[in-house]
Amino acid sequence: MKKLLTAMFIAMVALLPSTVQAKVTHLLPKPHVVTETKGTPFALNRTVTINDATGCALLRSVFTTNGCEIADGGATVNVQMVSSIDGAYDYELAGFDNESYTLTVTSDAINITAVKPIGVIRAAQTLAQLAEGYSKGAEAIESVEIKDWAAFKLRGYMHDVGRSFISADELKKQIKLLSRFKVNCFHWHFTENQA
Repeated sequence: MKKLLTAMFIAMVALLPSTVQAKVTHLLPKPHVVTETKGTPFALNRTVTINDATGCALLRSVFTTNGCEIADGGATVNVQMVSSIDGAYDYELAGFDNESYTLTVTSDAINITAVKPIGVIRAAQTLAQLAEGYSKGAEAIESVEIKDWAAFKLRGYMHDVGRSFISADELKKQIKLLSRFKVNCFHWHFTENQA
């Protein structure tokens, strides 16, 4: 009986909400530079003011899906476009812009800097991952500083529906899930030579 109780206690501790370290450690793909800060997390479920000249719909969606109201007078999310980000590496690949961004999260402000609008999308995808795993009503985004850029600009996925059919709805779900992890190309193999 004592062994059973000990095993149950260990299992319960393992199921407790993960720490800040675990959330940041499990970001996919892993950002190039991550500095955890000791500040209070950015609480969600409140009014948020978004100052974003790019009008990134995904950035707005991160906050609205986590219970935030987008209006003036709340905590701020600021997006700034810059010509370059110190220390970030970029290379030319036709059709793929510079994805580098920085992200700073404090208790009442989130600051994003990006070279191109795609960098704002990548920052929003990172924010969405950081906001996951909280119990209902306690959603937050960890206090952190991140500098990231694409190690590989072309990150693809191929589905061969000629050999392994799935419905269009299931395919849309897969594409949406993969895009959360910054997969940016989809190769759709429709048919086989024999068909």
